Amino acid sequence: YGSSESVRINNNSAYITGYAAKNEPTTGFTNTNIAGNVYESTSLGADGTYTVNYKNPLSQVASTNGNYTGIYDMSGGSWEYMMSVMLDSSNSAPLSGYNATYHSGFNGAYGAGGSFTGGIDYPRERYYDVYIYSTSQSTFNIRILGDGTAEFGPFANAIYGSQTRQVGSWYGDEGWFVNSTAPWFHRGCISSFGLGAGVFDFDLAHGHAHTGNGFRVVLAI
Repeated sequence: YGSSESVRINNNSAYITGYAAKNEPTTGFTNTNIAGNVYESTSLGADGTYTVNYKNPLSQVASTNGNYTGIYDMSGGSWEYMMSVMLDSSNSAPLSGYNATYHSGFNGAYGAGGSFTGGIDYPRERYYDVYIYSTSQSTFNIRILGDGTAEFGPFANAIYGSQTRQVGSWYGDEGWFVNSTAPWFHRGCISSFGLGAGVFDFDLAHGHAHTGNGFRVVLAI
C-alpha cells in the first residue's frame, strides 16, 4: 500500500477487474444507486459513464500505488474471502459456517447447531488465523494484532439513508467482526457499498460460495 490517498473503488457491477470509479463515493451503503455513489456494468475493456477500465490512465487511482505497478480491485469489486475463521465454543475447532446451506465446505460445526462432515479437513493451523468464540459482530478485543481489524479503529456508527453502518476511522471503511453465525472474514467489500468499501474494509460472512464473493491470496515470506 504505497498511496497516501484513499484507493478508489472498483464500481463495475459486473465484477470485471481493473475498473475505477470516476468520482470518489460520497456515501456508504444505502441500497440505492445514487449520484456520487454509482456502480455500473460495461462491456470488457470499455469505459462507462461512471467507471473507467484499466487501459484508461484515469483508472490508476484504483491501484494501491496510484500507478500501474500497484494492485487493483482491493476496494470494491467483490467481497474477498480470507482464511480467517472463528473457533467453536465447545472444542476450540474452527467452525465450518452457519448451517447446512451456508458453509465453507471444511469439516466442522455450524454456528447455528449441528456440523458438517462430508467435506475436507482444515489445513494445518499455520495457514489461517483463528478467533475465539463470540456472538457479537463488534467484539474487536478478540482480534489478532496485525490482522487489520483493530488497527483502523476506533469504530462508530454512521447513518447512510435508512442504513446504520459500523465504520472505522481510516477513510470511513466498514468494519464488522466475525461471530458464531458468520464466522468467516471477507475484505474489500462490493461496489454497491460506496464509501464503506475500501482496502481496510472487513466484514463477516457464512463462508459459502456466492457470485459476489472472490478470495484474496496472501503471501507470507
